[in-house]
Amino acid sequence: MREILNQKKGLGPWLLTEETLTKIDSLMVKAYEDFVELAESSNKNYTKKLTIWFSNGSKVEFKSFREVLMSESFSNQIPEEFEYVIEVGVNKINIEFHTKWLNYFQYYILCEDKDRENNIIYDMKSIYSAEKPKLFFSVASMLRFLSFAFYILLLYGLNSIYNLHYEIPNNKVIKNKAYQILSKDSLQQEDYFELIKYNTIYNFKLYKLIEDDNSKNISEKYGTIYIYGT
Repeated sequence: MREILNQKKGLGPWLLTEETLTKIDSLMVKAYEDFVELAESSNKNYTKKLTIWFSNGSKVEFKSFREVLMSESFSNQIPEEFEYVIEVGVNKINIEFHTKWLNYFQYYILCEDKDRENNIIYDMKSIYSAEKPKLFFSVASMLRFLSFAFYILLLYGLNSIYNLHYEIPNNKVIKNKAYQILSKDSLQQEDYFELIKYNTIYNFKLYKLIEDDNSKNISEKYGTIYIYGT
């Protein structure tokens, strides 16, 4: 049961407001104070950082969301994801938010004092549940992603079909050319050059170098279908 309580991941669209970010700040400050109080010695690792990735490609570390909200330097930048981490010894909270591909918000909480852990989980669940999108919007978000993936696969499939229709007849022409050359009783130097040429055309798909009227007509025919078909 605890594994379900202390970690959560939900698909979006998540629209975290300034009020929500302030609540997360308060939770993290309180949790950090609890973790430090539980620390038995000063040699434990103390980590408290907020990392935000912006749409312009920059990655910046802050002390809290308040620092970001109060900063004029980042007021016009769009955050795409963040990771908020507090870690003191075995005690840890990790909160993440991503908008790339699938928009999701997740958290993980672990505290050696289970009473304090339950308090932190309760506060985090209150924030999470209040902001969690309705099932309809989550499904709609997933469908938008799947539709994007579908169109990518469709384009890939059409391109593969085109390549097959384009390559097969040309490869047949190349094989016929090679067969005609190899069928000769004796091969001349020019024949070997021809074989090397057609082998190169076959390997690198340089079909425009094939000197054959039929192959050119086939290429133009399938090229026309491909262009108007897409």
